Amino acid sequence: LGGSINLVAGHTTRVQLQHLKKIDLTVSKQNASMQAQHAAKIARALAHLFSEKPLEKQPRQQTRIKKLLQEVRDLQEHSLKTDDIELHLQTAKGTSRINPHLLYWVVSELISNSRKALRLKQKDKKITLRNYADEDGHIIEVEDNGIGIPEEHLPRVFGGFSGFRAQGIPGSGTIMPVIRKVVEAHGGSIHVESEQGKETKIKIIIPHSK
Repeated sequence: LGGSINLVAGHTTRVQLQHLKKIDLTVSKQNASMQAQHAAKIARALAHLFSEKPLEKQPRQQTRIKKLLQEVRDLQEHSLKTDDIELHLQTAKGTSRINPHLLYWVVSELISNSRKALRLKQKDKKITLRNYADEDGHIIEVEDNGIGIPEEHLPRVFGGFSGFRAQGIPGSGTIMPVIRKVVEAHGGSIHVESEQGKETKIKIIIPHSK
């Protein structure tokens, strides 16, 4: 499966661009290219997820978190605008030894969750990507002003429970446990803060490289 996904990643840009043009001729070449690049990055991440190597053994490299978040924004901002969602970026300098493909996938999936949380809002829909460092490590946050999660459901968010489905929005709840495994494979931790009807913030802490 991993080999097949690698092949998909290698050809995604060309194939996705052609496919998108057929589906919607109003989509600009630039936007189609961005969507194709995003799909290629996700495919590479999936190759790592489905690899026979444990997540803890996946290759890592010193990565500028600011640059990674900028790539996420650049490749997804236009798509989010189609749902009238503003994507804000608050970044700081700093590097961490991570697998950039897996962390790109993690942040992208969290944005996807935020997008679902904003479906019921009519206006003022915002997602904020943020990074900074403190004594605990490098911090990545994904915050939205969507429907929030009821307090009683927070302890089950990373256990396969779908807070969306409980509020009438389609969602399986299967992604968050995988995200947690990826973060923990980096020696990190992930936390959720939420207030129903107002906002949700997911906080990822990656320890400083030794």
